[in-house]
Amino acid sequence: VLLRERAVKLGLKINEYGIFSVESNERLGGESEEDIYRTLGLPLIPPELREGTDEITAARKKKGLPKLVTRNDIRGDLHTHSDWSDGSNTIEEMARGAIQLGYEYLVISEHSQSLRVASGLSQDKLKQQIETIANLNDSFSNFRLLTGTEVDIKSDGSLDFPDGLLEELDVVTASIHVGLTQSR
Repeated sequence: VLLRERAVKLGLKINEYGIFSVESNERLGGESEEDIYRTLGLPLIPPELREGTDEITAARKKKGLPKLVTRNDIRGDLHTHSDWSDGSNTIEEMARGAIQLGYEYLVISEHSQSLRVASGLSQDKLKQQIETIANLNDSFSNFRLLTGTEVDIKSDGSLDFPDGLLEELDVVTASIHVGLTQSR
């Protein structure tokens, strides 16, 4: 709608067939989205930014549109599950895959013990995993596996692992998986 309004102000019209001069009905573009935007005097606005707010104004200004995050901007992943809980791959396979993607780090963050349906780790298994990750890190250069957990917030508000164990981890994500219908 906003692009069509801009087109009208410029003596143009846009439809599913392209962008046209109102006066001559000559087709001026429309083979690609870039054609439409160029004819309207705008840079291409990526679909992720098309919200109908101020993106057209931003595109017209020198400062322009925000830069979108690309795969090259991603340095790592902060939340993954291995085959120790409900993931499909070993920690080493995941690390090798992350390295192939150019990542600098990968957090292994299994579910905690209360989430049995996802094969959550017991305290002892989590301690074993911390050791396994430390050993794997010895074999990497320019890459680091980080230890973590997706610790369950239980119905009484307490966490599934004691603070002392959580302090040994690099990353802790607290999640509610049960008791979702409780009052605040």
